[in-house]
Order: sequence, then C-alpha cells, then structure tokens
Amino acid sequence: MDAFFINCTTCSKRLKVRDESMIGQIFACPSCNAMVLVEPPHTDPTRLTIGRRDDVDSQAITSETIRDELESEGGFDGDTVDETLPTSDEDASASQADDLLNPSSPWKPSSYQGYRQFGMIALVSLIAIVSSVAIFGLFVQSSLEKQHTDASGTSVEQASLEDGSADPDPAGPGEGSLTDGTEQVAEAPIENSGVGTTSVESAQPPDSSGDEEAKTAATDPVQRERGGEGDPPSETPVSLEIAAPPVNANPDAAERIFSDAAAAPADPATNTMESLPDALKPFANIFGEGLQIEPAAPPREPVQQRPFQFRPLSKPSDRYPEPQPPMDIAKRLEQPLSMNLQAASLGETLFALAGMTSIPLTIDMQSLDSAGIGLDQELSGRYLDTSVGEAIGKVLSDGGCSLSLAIPGQAIVKAAEDRVTRFTAPALSLADFKEPQRAADLATQLSQRTDDPLATSIDPQTNTLSIDGSPAARWRVAIALEALRLSRQLPLTLPQERTMRWLCRGKPTGWKPPEMKDVVLEGDLPRPIQHWLDQVARQHQATVLIDWPGAWRNGLTPEFTILPWPSHGSVDSLEQELLSNFGLLLRDIGGGYWIVTSEQGFAMSERTAVLDFDANAKERLLERLALGMGYADPAELPAVIDPVSNRLIIRQPDYMLVQIADAVSGAK
Repeated sequence: MDAFFINCTTCSKRLKVRDESMIGQIFACPSCNAMVLVEPPHTDPTRLTIGRRDDVDSQAITSETIRDELESEGGFDGDTVDETLPTSDEDASASQADDLLNPSSPWKPSSYQGYRQFGMIALVSLIAIVSSVAIFGLFVQSSLEKQHTDASGTSVEQASLEDGSADPDPAGPGEGSLTDGTEQVAEAPIENSGVGTTSVESAQPPDSSGDEEAKTAATDPVQRERGGEGDPPSETPVSLEIAAPPVNANPDAAERIFSDAAAAPADPATNTMESLPDALKPFANIFGEGLQIEPAAPPREPVQQRPFQFRPLSKPSDRYPEPQPPMDIAKRLEQPLSMNLQAASLGETLFALAGMTSIPLTIDMQSLDSAGIGLDQELSGRYLDTSVGEAIGKVLSDGGCSLSLAIPGQAIVKAAEDRVTRFTAPALSLADFKEPQRAADLATQLSQRTDDPLATSIDPQTNTLSIDGSPAARWRVAIALEALRLSRQLPLTLPQERTMRWLCRGKPTGWKPPEMKDVVLEGDLPRPIQHWLDQVARQHQATVLIDWPGAWRNGLTPEFTILPWPSHGSVDSLEQELLSNFGLLLRDIGGGYWIVTSEQGFAMSERTAVLDFDANAKERLLERLALGMGYADPAELPAVIDPVSNRLIIRQPDYMLVQIADAVSGAK
C-alpha cells in the first residue's frame, strides 16, 4: 500500500502510516502517548497531488519526490515528520515487529494499552481517595481544636486585667483603655496551648522602661505566680488570656455566623467531642496524630424492675370421684329430735347432731379464733320435742356461734358478731403506737379486700380504731395491727394460740401432720370416715375438723361409709386407708385441732407474714410483687413496708407466702 499521514488529536503530531494492517486500530502516539485511531485518508481536492491528476506515474511517487515537491512549494516542515517511523515497506514491517516484541516501544498492542489505561485510572482514583480522607481528617482535627478553644469560656474582649485596670474598650477589637489613659493593642499572633488559652503580651506605654526582664515576667508563668518579686508593681506588664481570634468589626454574612457561634458559651452536652464513635475508632490516626480520646464510661447497669415470677397453684386432679349434687339441708334440719345434754363439749354436741342427719357441718376455725371461742367449752341442756335445726341453733347460741347456709348444700359454723367485737377490742387500741394515724393507714391497706371492703377511723377520746365492716374485716384489721406490733417487737394484745395460726414471723412452714402413735380402730361394721377419725383423735386428746366444702368437691360425703384395717401406726397409713381416694390430707393446726382438707385447701389458707427482704430488692418492691401476682393496680395488693422496722408485711395464701419469702430474701 501507499504510506499516508494522520494527525494526533492531542498534540497535533503528524504520523506516517506504512502498514495496511494498522488501519482501523488504536495506537499510542509516540510523542504524547495519547490513543490515536488509524484511518485511511479521504479524497480531498485540496490535498497535494504529484503530476497530472489523470496520469499518475506510480514509479515517480517516492518519499524523495514528495519531499522535494513540498519543499519547492514551501509547505513542508521537516520537524512534523516522525523520523523514528520506517521509510519503506520492508522497514515498516520490521519496525512493527520490533514494536510488538520490544516493551519499551511506544507502539504497544491494543490490549496492553487498555490495561495501562485502566491502571492509570485506578491510580488517579486511589490518589483522590487518600487525599479526600486526609483533608477530612484535617478538617475534623481543626474543628475539635476550635471547639476545645471555644469551650475555655474566655474571649478576646473578656481579658482579665490586674492592678485596677479597666475592661477593654468595645469600640474596636483587640483595643482597650487602662486606668492611666494609655491604650493597649493585642495584635500578637494567637497560639494554641494545652488548655486552649494563650497569654499575649500587651503593648508597653511610651513612658515604660521596656527592659527585657519586664517582658519576660509578663510571659513566664513562674514569674506571674511569684507576682513579680523584686520588680515595682507599676512596671508589671498586663497580660490578656485569649481563647479565640478577634472578630472583625464589620464581618460579612458568613463571618458573622461563625463569629456568633464562637462567641456563644460552649455547651458541654453538644459542643464537646471527647470520644469518637466506635465505627471511626480504627481511623483515629487519620483524624489527627495528637487527638486525645477519652475512653467511654462503662454503661450503667439498669435497675432490675422486672416483676417477680411465681408458680401458680396446681390445678385439682380429675382422678377423684365426681362431686355429689348439693343436699337440701333445710329439709334435714326439720327432722324431730329429743336430746338431754349434761356437761358435753360444744364440738361433741355439734358433731353428734350433724351425724344424726348426715349434715356436712364445717367449723370455721378462723371465725371462732376471731371471737376467742373454743370447741372444748361445756354445754348443758334438754331438747325435747324439737327439731334438729332448733337444737343446733340453741347449742350454737349458747356457745356464741351461728349457723350459716350461704353455700348450697353446706352448713358452716361461725362466731357471732358481738363476740368478735369484744375479743378484738384490745388489738384495735393504738396507744402503743407512736404514730397512730400512720399505723391505722397501714392496717387498713393490709386488710382491704375487693369482695369485703371496710373503712376505718380513729376515735380521738379512746385512741381506738373504729371499723365499719363485717366481722371478718374487723378480724383482718386486728391481725394487721398485731403484725405491726410483731414487726416492731411490741407486746401482742391477743392470745397467741388464737392469732399465730394466721400470723407468722418469717417464712411460713405450713401445717405438719400430727404426731400419731399406734392406734387400733374398734368396730365391725362400715362407718362414716369422721367416725373412724374421731376414734384416732380421742386417743391423742384432739378434735378432728373436716373441711366439707373441699371434701365435697373431691366426691366425699358424710354418708360415705367404710370398714378400714383396724391397726395403724402412722398418719401415712391412716391417710392411705381413709383419705387418699379423695385427695384429702390430715394436718395439725395447733391447739388440739386436726383438720382434714385437700392439698389445695391447705395451700389457699390465708395468713399474714412479717418478712425481712434483701436491700437490693427494695426498689419498687410492692409494684413488682403486684405485677407478679396479677394485680392490675398495685394499691390493691394487701402488703405494706413498715417504715419503722423496714420489714414487709403481706397477707396472701400460704403457697404464695412461701414463694414471696424466697423472692424478697434473695433466695434462689
């Protein structure tokens, strides 16, 4: 092919193309290394032609001929021809082969030139990223230094002048008037110090000595502390403590914004940056070499405010017999009766009358204790041509009790209201409390129940707590006041054999099985279970009470009869023989009374406990207890913290008191 010329689009260098295979490819310019596309020349009427247009001698078109023709016309510049390019076809082929094999040649393969271009772009990008990070680090460091300087609380206009000097004149920044009429100008360069302030020497008045010692004393901290010993006080130079550069007199909008921000007092909550975020700590060396980063304070442990977790009462088992339908007690009480009583106890008389008609007669021991009534009191009387109901009513009236038929199919013996009022009167006296009103409020809080509300007031004449409520509510208030006395180690006012069944100091231990010796049951016919239990109790000078509402739910009735094994040596064998089929237990409640009820009946027996609690559990103790026990309002929880003894007094069922005592004491 014929050689032709192309121009570099970057440096305008003329390049000569000798090889046809180079057409359509991109090569690097030998002069500027820019990428040049090799394209064949287009027919241009303005281009130079050698010879006639229609008659061209191909043998005459040589490089010498073209050079001579151009030089003769004055349009050839010898410097525009690249001398390194080949001048013939053979030389062009050899030069191209050398360029491909020689890595230092400016003409490289297209793939190599692409890699080199990508490498250059990556290098430039990396340099840009490093530069940006470095500039950002310098900006953060300068911002921290500026905030630290602003936080020192001293500005250039608020200098501390000594020896009776006046404040600087606010007319111009950096200028001020002294008491002697001389002017001072603070134009020294500001340098950052360890505390963010710089001591700048003030200009000396014209009549001052200006010696070197005075200047040294003005700038040396040691000399300032000594107060200029040996020097006249009048020659002590004035120093200014500068925390920020002076603000221009007429700043523009941007400078005014930054100057106002610098003059404002530093807010430690917003303007201080004493530690970097955790995500930026690995780049601390970028943000500044001498940046002081204080370690973050350890997080404060949150106060344990979670509610206590308590185990609910287990559900009753369904393996026991189904409950029987309620009986018509009123009809059975109409049965005729004739009876002569001579020195018989109240308990024996009641159980004999109930046994004649198979009535489920239950003794409410808590009600009898609230009135101080015992089943061992003796009664005498003749009951002729009467009914069972009238006889029972007369016996109970003589014993200070009454019969309640509130539960269908059940007859419950309770104490009369007047007997409860007389028995609890000593406990309601507040003479032994230093703060009667406070004690009354605590007792009221402990005694409240949603199903049996009450109201209290103090009689100012007798200093006694008056109660507007039921006999049961009056008993709860008396027990609450006894709990306060027990907590404060004051003498109790009620007999302990009546109160300690329902009041305990510390964790309740529950009722234990009675200590029973070997017994022999006498009888050859099936009898009711209460008959066999009475035989065992008489041998131990005790009285057996049956919780008939609980026993009835498990399928036991007074009419159920059994012929047990005659010999028994322990409570376990007796329970196995008589009570286990109904899920009932026999327990000693003290005072010579044994009670038969279910496991849930014992667990639901309500008592008031005085408990010591761990100091760590005091925070919101009552609220956490209320939430753990399911109270919607903590005020409804019958519990208080005695402010005198700092003990917890709480009224709950027995199974809850055991868990509460472990929870508040920190036991696991």
